[in-house]
Amino acid sequence: MKKQVVFSILAVSILSILGASSARASALTVQHSSAPVVCAATIFAVNSTSITVRNISGGAVVSSISFGTITSTSAVFGQLAPQYVQLSVNDNSISWVLRAYTTNFVTAPDTTTWGYQYGGLRGATDGDHIAMGWQCSTTISSPACGDPSNSLNNGWTYLKDAMDVDMPETTNNDESFAASVATGYCNIAYGSASYTRVVKPMKLPSGLPDTSGIPLVHPTDYFYLYTEADFSSPVNDSYAFNLVLELVHQ
Repeated sequence: MKKQVVFSILAVSILSILGASSARASALTVQHSSAPVVCAATIFAVNSTSITVRNISGGAVVSSISFGTITSTSAVFGQLAPQYVQLSVNDNSISWVLRAYTTNFVTAPDTTTWGYQYGGLRGATDGDHIAMGWQCSTTISSPACGDPSNSLNNGWTYLKDAMDVDMPETTNNDESFAASVATGYCNIAYGSASYTRVVKPMKLPSGLPDTSGIPLVHPTDYFYLYTEADFSSPVNDSYAFNLVLELVHQ
């Protein structure tokens, strides 16, 4: 869809000078008249996202995020993925968001086997699952891992899945994917034609959460998505995940 912006200039003066035919004409009659001039500009929609996966060590471009072979347990959410995702958004809509989540299931899984939360790594054996977290940064780094349950202090957020359902044992929160989308929990960045802000949970000096995000110097500057996994008690299996980065106009 194209958007049209019309600029109207309503008072452009046209000056007419009428002189007497006499050589001694010393009096001039000046008449002013105005006519509307309409200027039109058509602005077409721009919405593109640059996505590149790179190794943290050396920065080489690779095709996927891979934790490799895990031979020992680590602390809770103590394993950083060796790759990051380099991102840039060029979008001139009034408002946009970029979401990150997994699509590990084609149909809703059996909650008796899989539980209620599926974001992260799915095992080849039914019921095997490893939770993951994400963190965005405006600089290339190797961030320290952290438990997403303490996100305001460490900047990590649980990675959601499109099939997540509400956990019946919790009464104050709705952990379903639909509720997470509605509250912006899956958003990793947001902006418009004039700005981009990167989402990173932080705490204000007052102790309250800062939800404003980190502004980029230029709207199309790069920012970086890092992921981590909880290998504190992994089950012997082969795991994989399908990460979706979704640009949405609001």
